[in-house]
Amino acid sequence: MRSLPKTILEAETVFLDCISRIEDLDLRGRLEGIAETIVASSDEFDRRASTAALHEILQSIGVDGIVTKDEMNDVYTRMVSGPGRKHYDAIKQSAPNSKCPLCAHRNVKTLDHVLPKSRFSKLAVTPLNLIPACSDCNKAKRSRLPTTASEAPLHPYYDDIEDIPWLVAHLTQSDPVVTVFSVQLPDGTEGVLADRIANHFDSLELAELYKIEAAEELTGIRQELTNLLNSGGIRTVREHLIERASSMENVHLNWWRTAAYKAWAGNDWFCAGGFAGTG
Repeated sequence: MRSLPKTILEAETVFLDCISRIEDLDLRGRLEGIAETIVASSDEFDRRASTAALHEILQSIGVDGIVTKDEMNDVYTRMVSGPGRKHYDAIKQSAPNSKCPLCAHRNVKTLDHVLPKSRFSKLAVTPLNLIPACSDCNKAKRSRLPTTASEAPLHPYYDDIEDIPWLVAHLTQSDPVVTVFSVQLPDGTEGVLADRIANHFDSLELAELYKIEAAEELTGIRQELTNLLNSGGIRTVREHLIERASSMENVHLNWWRTAAYKAWAGNDWFCAGGFAGTG
């Protein structure tokens, strides 16, 4: 996961902009009447997310007994394709290079509700509850609800795990070679954080994504490695892979490429020609 600067969008501003063109006077009046609740809910989200306590936020199907879940869903629709679109785009464009912060690989296509709007109507258009994401990560999260601190989802605005080495890879000596990714945290890593990172990795099925990407990467460099092996032997192959791993690590410590190149460089069988599988 890649961290992002916390959005500066105000919940009240976004909410009022989203409902600004509603012509039904009754509906608009009821929505304006819950503005304070929307702001208070955003403030609570901020407090809870800061301490990995999103599981302590009570579900809200509808708001204050006067606005229904469907009506709040319609407010979100107005954020996606109505008067609130500028805010939707601002959050979507906050991801550097348009890369999904959740998988750190695919392109951002949508916004993801950290706590699903189907169960937390008050947070349907709350900026802090919305993060840029790819479609696959958005679908993989579905509507999972955290019930403990360990199940609280990692949040790019609040959780910075980029300086903690947690992603590792190892190889299967097969034809073709398979690069397998997993979570391995340093000794002493706080238990709740370790659980949250593992849950993030598993729920988004990142092992499979990274395995596929590593296979494609290897296909692209196989001839290069063959040439290095033929000209300089195992040592030359290993030195090249170490250099590549270092270069990747300078970009992102927990990038799948960083983990893959480290694993390749550290494997004698691979450096001796195991990369040249024909499968």
